[in-house]
Amino acid sequence: MLKTHKIALVPTREQALLLSRHCGYARVAYNHALASFEAGLKQDEFKSVYTLKREFNAVKKDEYKWCVELSQNASKSP
Repeated sequence: MLKTHKIALVPTREQALLLSRHCGYARVAYNHALASFEAGLKQDEFKSVYTLKREFNAVKKDEYKWCVELSQNASKSP
């Protein structure tokens, strides 16, 4: 028998904004890695997850300045 718990989140306006920004950060990190990975495949180069993370970390402070103030764990999980 499986048991589950349903928890309703009722964030405040500030919390909802912060959640939205973290989701956007994860989306940007994923899309950046995907584009870099596909570009590498077109050149017959396989990029590992570690290479993709290094590339994103190298450019995020310049290209995505708003990411600096958010939790870095948001970009680590898909």
